[in-house]
Amino acid sequence: MKNIFAFFASLLFTCPLFAQSNKLLGKWVLDFALTEENSRIPVDNPYFSNEVIYEISPNKMKISAYMFDAKYIGDNEIDLGHMKLNYAFIEDYLTVVEKGTKIKLYFLKTDDFVKKYPEFEEKRILRD
Repeated sequence: MKNIFAFFASLLFTCPLFAQSNKLLGKWVLDFALTEENSRIPVDNPYFSNEVIYEISPNKMKISAYMFDAKYIGDNEIDLGHMKLNYAFIEDYLTVVEKGTKIKLYFLKTDDFVKKYPEFEEKRILRD
């Protein structure tokens, strides 16, 4: 009995705990961003019309074309080494605020993004 308990206890402490794995993992597309006052960001802000895609896996996070090692702290923070992101879930959205900034980014999973904006659906064209 002691051996079984020791085995499960060692698994608990050696395996990383990642509570949001199913919900957080995957590909997320930036839908919109809000200022501190919850108004849309101005047109001259880089997030206004910039394509930002997060690909989140258990130990890595890819932001657009750049891959980073990721550490998940608690159930609302991601540490990428050079920056920390606070996140939460609001309905279908993943909301992200980079520490030191006041802009809240709203991401949708790729499937939800395409449902909301069908014009971005992949279109295949057969050619000769």
